[in-house]
Amino acid sequence: MFYGYPCSTRKLSQDTPEGCGAGTPLLQAKMADFVSAADVDAIKEESLKAGDVNHGLQYNAVYWEFRTHFLPFPARNRWWSIYRSDAVQRERIQDAFGVKARESAFVFYGDQAFSKDYQGDPSLGTAAPQKKRWNFVLAPSGTKDVYRAERQSTLMRGADAFNEIIKSAYKRDLQWAMEQSVPIVE
Repeated sequence: MFYGYPCSTRKLSQDTPEGCGAGTPLLQAKMADFVSAADVDAIKEESLKAGDVNHGLQYNAVYWEFRTHFLPFPARNRWWSIYRSDAVQRERIQDAFGVKARESAFVFYGDQAFSKDYQGDPSLGTAAPQKKRWNFVLAPSGTKDVYRAERQSTLMRGADAFNEIIKSAYKRDLQWAMEQSVPIVE
C-alpha cells in the first residue's frame, strides 16, 4: 500500500523495504530512530524562528520573502514603477533646485564628469566621459625582472637618492684629500 512519496524522492526511505510511503508504520518507526526529542530541541534553538538581532540575524536578508506584503498597493502595478523611475526622480530634483539637465550638457557622477551628446531631442542623448577614469601603465610581463628594471631606472627614489648623494660627497672628499696630499707640479 502506498501512502506518500515514492522511495526515490524521500531521503529517509532509501534503505526501507518496499511499501515505503510516508504513512507506513515502518517508516514512522525509522524516523523515530533518526530524530529524537533532544535533536528537535537543538534544531529549534538554531532555527530562523528562534533568531534575533543579537545572534546576527539580518532581517534585510529575508526581506524578499515579504516584499509584496510590505510594498504599498500602487507599487505593485507597472504605472507606479514608471512614476518612480530614475528619469522622473531626476527631473523632480532638478525642478526643486531650479536646474534643468536638458539645458546643461554636463553631467557629474561620482568623481567623473560626462558631457551629453544630444540626438535631436533634448531628453535623448548619450553621455561620454570627459576624462578617462583609469590611467593604465602597461608593462611587458615575463621579459624583464620588474625589480631589476626599477633599480636601473634613472628616477631617484628615497634610499637610492640618499646613497647617490653620499657616494658623490665621498668622491668629492676623496678628490679634495688627494689634492691636499699630492703636490701639483705645473
